[in-house]
Amino acid sequence: MPLRLRRSLRRLLREDAGQGTLEYVGMIAVAATLVIAVLQASRSVDLAGFFTSAIESVTGFGGGGGGGADSGGG
Repeated sequence: MPLRLRRSLRRLLREDAGQGTLEYVGMIAVAATLVIAVLQASRSVDLAGFFTSAIESVTGFGGGGGGGADSGGG
């Protein structure tokens, strides 16, 4: 095989290195979108409330919940 052809093939293979990962991420995003759409259409789950409570628990904002180090009295 000529050296020029081998270099071209190597370059082509390097350019497609992340293609498979990108395809998997795309398939997961599509699947998640479909699941959310089905749950929202069936109205069996309050997605807005679920995501709001999840965000509040991560950020620490929102009503209720345990205090921090400053909660103690003096």
